[in-house]
Amino acid sequence: MAIAQPAPAGEPLPNDLVTYEEAVEMFRECPYPTSVSTLKRLVRAARHRVTTYRRPGSKAAWVSYTDLMELHRDWAAGQEPSDPAC
Repeated sequence: MAIAQPAPAGEPLPNDLVTYEEAVEMFRECPYPTSVSTLKRLVRAARHRVTTYRRPGSKAAWVSYTDLMELHRDWAAGQEPSDPAC
């Protein structure tokens, strides 16, 4: 998994942070649904471009939804749609 780190002091957190589970729910309606494990694998592969965050006292990793959408787009470009009617 990509290294989770606190936000650098003075820099605001991205305002579109979601958990992997929330992102899976958002991608459920698209023709290329994905799973938590696939999203984690994509983030791990893009570790130099995508930062994950952890809130103090929480085990959940938070990732920018914009970053996940870009990774999902690139991943889906090599996939067949699960529902060609969409």
